[in-house]
Amino acid sequence: MPIRSWESTLNTTSNTAGIVHVPVRAGGRYITKLDVSTSAVRGGNFILPELPPDLLAFARHDGGTSVFLRFSDGHTATVDLARLGIDMSRLSLGTASASADGSAVEVRARHGKTVHIDSAVLRSYCDPEYAAELRQAIADVTAQ
Repeated sequence: MPIRSWESTLNTTSNTAGIVHVPVRAGGRYITKLDVSTSAVRGGNFILPELPPDLLAFARHDGGTSVFLRFSDGHTATVDLARLGIDMSRLSLGTASASADGSAVEVRARHGKTVHIDSAVLRSYCDPEYAAELRQAIADVTAQ
């Protein structure tokens, strides 16, 4: 999948050892640190990579076996986890939330462990355009 980027002038609050603290809101979360050594700078502006579309900004239980999802690009959907073939009998769906890194929905199981449901799987299930891009990216890699 192509990596897109967006450009923004940032008002920094500190600059220590290559880390800049910035108040950038992205996908419902605030990015508070940016490693300047790995980000491109053009004309005094940082070029920040666009967040991947499968990055979860928010997740919560939405009744029954469904979870409501909001992704970093603003795409929202309600997904019935039981329709994905997930055994719901041991999950406490009221605990559903986005993982700290946005890569999964985390749901606590009744025995105390946390189950992670991959955000790319969820995004491809609820977004046919993303699913097509993912299939094409896989085909491109396997054709090499």
